[in-house]
Amino acid sequence: MKIEVFSRINKEIDFEHEKTLFLKTYALNFCKLDSTIAVTDISEADENLLSLYNKQGELQGEVGKMYKSKNPSVRHRLSRGIILCSEKYQRVLNAFYFFPYIYSYSYSGDLVRTYQIDDFDVQRVVEKDQGRTVKYSPPSIQPFHSFGSSNLVSILEDYFLAQVRDLTNEAEKLDSYLISFKTGESIYMSSELPLISSAKDSLLIAIEQNPFAKC
Repeated sequence: MKIEVFSRINKEIDFEHEKTLFLKTYALNFCKLDSTIAVTDISEADENLLSLYNKQGELQGEVGKMYKSKNPSVRHRLSRGIILCSEKYQRVLNAFYFFPYIYSYSYSGDLVRTYQIDDFDVQRVVEKDQGRTVKYSPPSIQPFHSFGSSNLVSILEDYFLAQVRDLTNEAEKLDSYLISFKTGESIYMSSELPLISSAKDSLLIAIEQNPFAKC
């Protein structure tokens, strides 16, 4: 239920602790834009998806809506996802794990654009026992996809990379898509890229995972 902030103290990779930001609940994901930190800190008692904090840890506002369900536990479980902050476009992007959509919000809370991954094969989600339990079942035809253990990364100037986990009967792979911030146009890139954590100019920085080496 907190975020620790560190400051670089020299040109080497040395840091010192600067402050602690206290949250209303634990953080699933967070990203930074200028002086604002967007946090996925959903709770069963809340309906808002993302909280916006300043550098002092003060809550500035909330954007986005959680998955709609009468049952708070179901709403909480299906609202888990990944986020991305775009400095250039002043947007916060969110993708739920089990749905083929990426939602783009302004910092005032407006839904600006919805992106869709067209060939995203959804996993069936069924609420049972009046919403007290949730059952997941894959579609009748494999594969199916999920944003779980995936990422959204800003690359180049006007694009972001959306990586979708392709869950098949064989080994898992990542389907990577290049999406335009401006038009929403989506282009399938590859299923051979490792999980990308960030980008700098034309360089993609990957998270170490088998069978990929460090890069």
